[in-house]
Amino acid sequence: MINKIDFDTLKKKESKAYQEQKKAYKEYKQARDCTNDLYEERGKTIKVRAEARRIMLEESEKLDKYNQYYREIWDEFGKTRDQLKAKIKDLEKKEKSENRKMLDSFDIAVLDEGKTAQKASMDAHRHKDKRNSTRKKIKEARSKINRAREEAERNAPQTDSSDYQRAKAAFNRARDRDEATYADFVKSKEERNRLKAEHEQLNEVFLQIKEEVQRQLNECYQEIISKEKFKERPRKDGSGKIDIYFGGLSDSGDGPGHGHIVIEPDGNVSHIRLAWSDVSFSTTEYEFKNKIRK
Repeated sequence: MINKIDFDTLKKKESKAYQEQKKAYKEYKQARDCTNDLYEERGKTIKVRAEARRIMLEESEKLDKYNQYYREIWDEFGKTRDQLKAKIKDLEKKEKSENRKMLDSFDIAVLDEGKTAQKASMDAHRHKDKRNSTRKKIKEARSKINRAREEAERNAPQTDSSDYQRAKAAFNRARDRDEATYADFVKSKEERNRLKAEHEQLNEVFLQIKEEVQRQLNECYQEIISKEKFKERPRKDGSGKIDIYFGGLSDSGDGPGHGHIVIEPDGNVSHIRLAWSDVSFSTTEYEFKNKIRK
């Protein structure tokens, strides 16, 4: 037979275990909901980050095209400038040579007489003309360099990277937000898993106590019907429960002073009241809405 004091102590443990696992489930559920919210938020931040990256790459491509065109124009100018500089260098050598020959011829014309002086004078003027012509070509070559530079300055696009910089800044913000959201999600997921394991452990303790309560009731029932006359009376309310009466004055056990046992549809005992006594033992109907989703 069940010891009333021990049974009541066990029931208190059962109630306490139930409240502990219920509290643990509530904390787990909050963590689970938070994790689910962060998961959905992460889906949004991924999309925002991807779109910001697309725009940044698009602006980068535009900027690369401008820069490439800019370089092509100035590379072409550089080729023209280098060719003209090489030409100027050759012309400067020629100009110096003609100038030296002119001076030499003038010296001869001054120092000599007759036909020699006359010929030297003619040579000097001829070298002078060549020198002046060469100087003119040098000037023209330098003018061509200046004109080529001016044309490059006109044609080269004015590179403006502001659109790209704005797109890059927007991407960096989207990336930072996405990474922060992911970090929060991972942290929340770890906390959810910890609380889930904690609830499962507490729930297992509760179920073990609950099973012990049920075991004692079932054993008490078997002990009673093995010793007492009893009468079964299935309920007509559609609940599937069976009332068992025992220990009464009638031959079937259901007379005055009878005890009462309730059998649930699953065959387990949910209530026992001893005959000729107010002492009773019952299971507790607990509300179970806290089924953990996998």
